[in-house]
Formats: sequence, structure tokens, C-alpha cells
Amino acid sequence: MTLSSLIPVLALVGGLLSAPSARPAMDDDDDGATLVVRVGTFENDDGRLGCRLFSNPSSFPDGSGRSRTATIDGTRGTCTFRNVEPGTYALAAIHDENENGRLDKNWVGMPTEGYGVSNNKTHAMSAPEWSESSFTVTAGERRTFNIRLRY
Repeated sequence: MTLSSLIPVLALVGGLLSAPSARPAMDDDDDGATLVVRVGTFENDDGRLGCRLFSNPSSFPDGSGRSRTATIDGTRGTCTFRNVEPGTYALAAIHDENENGRLDKNWVGMPTEGYGVSNNKTHAMSAPEWSESSFTVTAGERRTFNIRLRY
């Protein structure tokens, strides 16, 4: 395992909490979909859950997207995105255990906090791909996603 092969993974989780929060959907659109993001299983209930909704393949998984944070309840946490316009999206989640606003890493650059994406396609040596993580949203839809964290 080389540090250069870990860079895409580190970009995903490091950028999740630190990137600016662009909004791919309008908050005041009453016809929009609701996306409920259930995340688990947390190794502990320290810190906060961070979720990001991406609408652009070129920004996934480490660029800007619509962000939410939530408390952790035992081994689970939930973020909700309301009034999401119809389209294609992907989700990413991170466990910010020490609430420092970034993903912590060990001396070789491996994440020491949990992360995950929609469709649960994470890779040990590379960042997840849009094609594996994306999904389509229709008007007025209510959808629940269960994301497993990788530590």
C-alpha cells in the first residue's frame, strides 16, 4: 500500500467536512424529494455525523455539495435532505469523532475515522466512483439510504 494510492480516499473523507457547502437542490421547493440518510455502525458515539449530497459527478466524492451534520445516537446517526430537486445524486458520510471539522489520518495517511457512500461501494485503496454511488431522485419521492461506515 503506497501513499499515492491512498490520495483519492483521503480526498473523499478530508473534503467532506471542509469543502464549502454548495446546494444542489433548492430548500424552498415544496415539490422536492426527501432523502433520509441512516448511517451506522459507529464505533462509538463521540463527535458528529457529517453527510454531503452531491449533484455533480466531477465534485464527487471530495468536492462541494449540500451538507448536513447530526448527532450520533448509540451506533447510528441520521441526516435528512429535504426539497431535493429531481436528478441524479450521490451521498457521502463521515464520522468526525473529535469534531475538529476534518477527517483524521494515521502516519501513513489512512483514515482513522469512519466514512461511507451511497450504495456502500467503498474501496480500500481508491476513492468510490460516481457510477457506483449515484442514484436518481424523482419529484416528491421519499427515500431512505442505509450507509455503512468503513473504519
